[in-house]
Amino acid sequence: MSGSVSRGRAETAPTTRVGRRSIAVLMFAAVIAAAAGVEAASLPLTWNAPTTNADGSALRDLAGYRIYLGTSAPACPSASFHAVPSPTATPASGDTVSTRITGLTGGTMYFARVTAIDSSGNESGCTGSVSGVAQADFTVSPTGTTNFGSVAVNGTVDRNFTVQNTSTGTMSVTVSVGAPFSVVSGSSFSLAGGGSRDVTVRFRPTSTGSFAGNATFTTGSEPVSRSVTGSTSTTAPVTLTVAKNGSGSGTVSSSPAGIACGTDCAEALTTGTRVTLTATAATGSVFAGWSGACTGTAATCSWTMGGAASVTATFNTSGTPSTPSGGVTPATPGSPTVTTRTVDATGVTFDVAWPAAGGATSYRYAAAFNDGSGAQQGSVTGLLSAQLRMPYHRSGAAFGAFVCIRAVGSTGLQSPDQACAGMSVAAGQAVPPAPQIGGLAPSGAAAGSAGFTLTVTGSGFTASSVARWNGSARPTTVVSATQLLAAISAADIATSGTASVSVFTPAPGGGTSGSRTFTITASSSPSSPTSSTPPAMPSSPNVRLSGVNGTGATFNVTWGAVSGATSYAYFAAFSDGSALQQGSVGGPALTLTMPYHRTGGAFGAFICVRSVNASGVKSADQACAPISVPGR
Repeated sequence: MSGSVSRGRAETAPTTRVGRRSIAVLMFAAVIAAAAGVEAASLPLTWNAPTTNADGSALRDLAGYRIYLGTSAPACPSASFHAVPSPTATPASGDTVSTRITGLTGGTMYFARVTAIDSSGNESGCTGSVSGVAQADFTVSPTGTTNFGSVAVNGTVDRNFTVQNTSTGTMSVTVSVGAPFSVVSGSSFSLAGGGSRDVTVRFRPTSTGSFAGNATFTTGSEPVSRSVTGSTSTTAPVTLTVAKNGSGSGTVSSSPAGIACGTDCAEALTTGTRVTLTATAATGSVFAGWSGACTGTAATCSWTMGGAASVTATFNTSGTPSTPSGGVTPATPGSPTVTTRTVDATGVTFDVAWPAAGGATSYRYAAAFNDGSGAQQGSVTGLLSAQLRMPYHRSGAAFGAFVCIRAVGSTGLQSPDQACAGMSVAAGQAVPPAPQIGGLAPSGAAAGSAGFTLTVTGSGFTASSVARWNGSARPTTVVSATQLLAAISAADIATSGTASVSVFTPAPGGGTSGSRTFTITASSSPSSPTSSTPPAMPSSPNVRLSGVNGTGATFNVTWGAVSGATSYAYFAAFSDGSALQQGSVGGPALTLTMPYHRTGGAFGAFICVRSVNASGVKSADQACAPISVPGR
């Protein structure tokens, strides 16, 4: 599996082409991790870095690699390839390079060949073809269609999905779904290898009909979709309204979710729904009791909705009676009227007016979109109107909203009910989320190295996103919502230290991501070994199982001694890249202990051995052998 690289050098005589030393070893570390047809699959790939040119001179300007991939042996070179930047322009003997190719079909056999590229764009010859089976990166359950059932208009039903990271590395996941469905928990998160996370999706229809959509779970460039459906109930919804009274303060929440009073004190529910309200007093206040459809002084109350219902929760300051001296409960205001005042690039301003309520000295208002987003509240004194500013909905689509008014008396007592009105916010520009960084490639470089292209992965990137290096923008190419490329100059890495990398997306929405650290190491001159001639490669290792116990299996590994070798370097791992271990021994034998695979089943592994001479120079190639680790 070898090839050569050609590199042009301008001279006074005709241009001389100098071939690079071939890439010596290419090895897949991939196995089937699930049945054929799984989604969001990838393939890890590992190979040895070249260190010299074909004329024997040291390699000093390695820029990267090209991976040619197909479901049969791929043409190499060809117009289609995966580019991988080199972590260093001057690889050392024994350096390995690893990458993961995503967006593949799980359970499918893929074939790969690799070439090296220098800083002038010259390409080496191709390695031989090696193969591996794409494995799942993450799974989402349930796998079928999730039906939210029949829900009253403006009613809510929540369903959970479980995301499982089946790979060994950490991944960033984003989740999206179209209205009238929304993600209320888990829209964006990181997940360690083997970890899982529940994502809550809510169905809240604002009009009658049947609805269908897709919840899309994305990591990197790999989306997984799950169908979601729901419909509106044929039974007319009834309204539950919660009011707060007394000299103190607190909040009321409901099960099923919907009431968060606070800000959302009314909910449309289907007749027959069993409701539980929970009162939570604020610091310095106590809960005094319920009145209306619910009575008693316990913090929770439950009943079944047989029709429209109103409940009042009374909170008092600690040590005061339930009704303040001279307190007067004001009447409920009349229904507000809402008219559009202005429309601009970022949202809509409404004029809200309402009739006076007896006993009121001020009024409180709360507003939000029908999916609960964009919530805001405030109060006015001595007025029967307010200006309400609603930004465009984050989806960019036209969206329904509401505003509710409650009267407040001179002692702080509130009206037993609130008056609400609907609003229609026109379509506007979708608001991009704040960008997030998941990783950098490469994550470091040697001081004094040449400029390079930095690959930034994450989520929430838009066409206007810009990479920042220590807070200053760098020329940026946005590849997708999860990847961008930044041009880093030689001046940026001229001295050792660290640099802070972030991504900025301008308003509306957007913002600045968290930062990732790029390490710039001090450059050092390579030592001059007493012998620069690499020793020969060892013979293929012989692997024999010598024993098993509660934690793993032990193997005796032997190989033929190499003349001139004073030690041997080895590394071993499972075929999916997990349980990596490495070390060195003085002679041609070692005892290797492999833990059981995390799945508990029998699993393939490998071991590779390289000879090392007295000057620390390693053999140009390594000898490898498979290992079969039994099940737990």
